[in-house]
Amino acid sequence: MNLDFSPFSNLPCVPSNATGNIMESTDLLNHPLVRFAIASGLGVLLGLEREYSYHSSPIMVAGIRTFPLIAAFGFICSMLGGGASFLPLIAGMVVIGALAVSSYHYAAQQGKIGITTETALIVTYTLGAAVQLGFLVESVAIGITAAILLSMKSQLRGIVEQLAIEDIHTLLKFVVIAALILPLVPDESFGPGNVLNPRSIWLVVVLVTAVSFAGYLLMKFLGTSRGALITAMLGSLVSSTAVTWEFSKKSVTDEGHSRVYAGSIIIASSIMFFRVIGFAYLMNPAIISYLALPLIAMAAAGLISGWLIVRSQPAMSSEATTDDVEIVSRLGLASALQFGVVYVAIKLAVVFAKEYVGNAGVYAAGALSGITDVDAITISMAQSAGASIEFTVAVATIILATMFNTLVKAVISSTRGSKEVRRLTQLGFGAIVCAGVAGILKIWLVG
Repeated sequence: MNLDFSPFSNLPCVPSNATGNIMESTDLLNHPLVRFAIASGLGVLLGLEREYSYHSSPIMVAGIRTFPLIAAFGFICSMLGGGASFLPLIAGMVVIGALAVSSYHYAAQQGKIGITTETALIVTYTLGAAVQLGFLVESVAIGITAAILLSMKSQLRGIVEQLAIEDIHTLLKFVVIAALILPLVPDESFGPGNVLNPRSIWLVVVLVTAVSFAGYLLMKFLGTSRGALITAMLGSLVSSTAVTWEFSKKSVTDEGHSRVYAGSIIIASSIMFFRVIGFAYLMNPAIISYLALPLIAMAAAGLISGWLIVRSQPAMSSEATTDDVEIVSRLGLASALQFGVVYVAIKLAVVFAKEYVGNAGVYAAGALSGITDVDAITISMAQSAGASIEFTVAVATIILATMFNTLVKAVISSTRGSKEVRRLTQLGFGAIVCAGVAGILKIWLVG
């Protein structure tokens, strides 16, 4: 029976009859001996990890010798196919599958239940074949990832033990937002100036949600027991406004550490500017040459003043604790939809403001949106900069939004915090706003 695998004939494989002096090759990675060395190296890496993991166990079915041989077997099977037929590769997979089954059966008889090593054998065989076919970067990345996963058994189990059912729900919400809904959203532009595209809008929602999700995970696994400053820095990835709210409230019941709470609030708010720079760069790298300097100046003003305030905290018998602080993430379908609505509203408001009022209307839209959120206006301005809106106008609008957002935090800390927090945060936030005013004046006067 002759099986036709012609659709795979264009894969970047190296024929089995490849010849030539390796030192004269224009591309060493295309030489079969180099690729064989890479495949064997991946086998050694995985085998070394398995050997070390089972060095004290009487039950070890594969280790430092077996894994390189499995990788070599995959390489040979792929090479025998010559790119025209995958039949040798499939036959080899059947053999490796049989070995994995027998290995599991033997280990189970000895009282060991698990298929990690057997799965690693199959992965190693596949990596050997993939390297021969030319997928070098992908194979090395997968091999290193597999080795890391294999070596982190206790750490990964520790993470799982920290999870609650709410965390599983949070993860599922993110999967729904990022993987389930996004492919179903139509990719068509409409509305005034064709500024509305459901796929692009939801992609922005996924991006912002992913950052909040990363902050949520850091808060979850690093914990809030590492001190106020670390908690504030991690919490700023979720919401610097939420950090301001919680730390201001905390300062009332723990007035002795007011300086730590005040400085942490300012530092968390300063990290927001790097978040803004990151979102702007992802949307439009060209805007960074205009935006980076004023925002970094605002961040520096906040970080320096916040650090000086924290350092001025008098020595006390106890440290400022944040075990009872809860930074709530906006991760969830309802929150994602809410952000999407705000983002669409801001895009439309900017279009109409630009058309009927001019640049002043764009500035007003930016200032008003900054009261509730800076991410939406940042992304909207970055996308429009250099197209429907001048770069200088877009940058000034983003700075205005961050300034008004900073003023909102100043109001929160003044109304909810202790007297000391109120006084110190006004100084820190004042330094940030002054830097922002200087940035806007430079843009308006110099360009």
